[in-house]
Amino acid sequence: MSLLPSVARQELIKIMAPQYGIEVTDADIDQQLKTLATGTAESISDEDYNTWYQQQLSDKQMTDAQYRDSIRTDLLTTRLQEYLAEKVPTVTAQVHLYWIVTDTIDNALAIEDRLDAGESFTAVAQEVSQDTTTKDAGGELGWFPPEVFSDYKSQIEALDVNQYTTAIPYYSSDTTTAAYSSSTAAGYIIFMVSEKDPARQVDDNSLETLKSQAIDTWYETESKNHDIKYHFDSDIYAWLNEQLAETTTTTTTTTTTTSSEGSSGG
Repeated sequence: MSLLPSVARQELIKIMAPQYGIEVTDADIDQQLKTLATGTAESISDEDYNTWYQQQLSDKQMTDAQYRDSIRTDLLTTRLQEYLAEKVPTVTAQVHLYWIVTDTIDNALAIEDRLDAGESFTAVAQEVSQDTTTKDAGGELGWFPPEVFSDYKSQIEALDVNQYTTAIPYYSSDTTTAAYSSSTAAGYIIFMVSEKDPARQVDDNSLETLKSQAIDTWYETESKNHDIKYHFDSDIYAWLNEQLAETTTTTTTTTTTTSSEGSSGG
């Protein structure tokens, strides 16, 4: 998540958490700071704690109030996530999902042509899908709430029974999470829905995924109910530019290193 949306998310959590009965006291913050300072040790002296705390302020370039507020936000976020996770329904709408995974856009378009010509999705998947886990089963993934595949939720939800998507690029070697780590697609996915159930018991794995995504799902919905605007003075604007510059430099360095490692294996 980029810097400004991250700030907006934190502020919305601080505003909304109390409406769910979630509060963080000064004593909670003190306890969390002491826990962070102690680490794996059994205890920490007041002198060592004060030294650690001053070092934190220096490293993070924060005032005492700013650092305590950041800890408060972290605790609110954790507690809101826990609260929302407990509210995730165990029965929800699901789809019986299949997919075909391939490496290039040319292969993906060729697969689309075969499907458009009337070939069976499962037969084509058995022949050409590069996902070895599901290939023999005709690309069958199983029953899932579309939210489990968060990056593709809208495309999956839009499908009617026996309908398939156009080829969707993914940007990670892990096709189940499809983390967008590069501007060049690592491959392409075509989804198909064979059945729908408006109220199906969620299996344990999917439930854990939905729970882990609970605060992201909440923010996606809740942010639409608020008019989010950014107001900052020249000092804050300069700080934001500095943070964005550091983020860009880090990303460029990481991408360059990754590319070098990838090219050296040939």
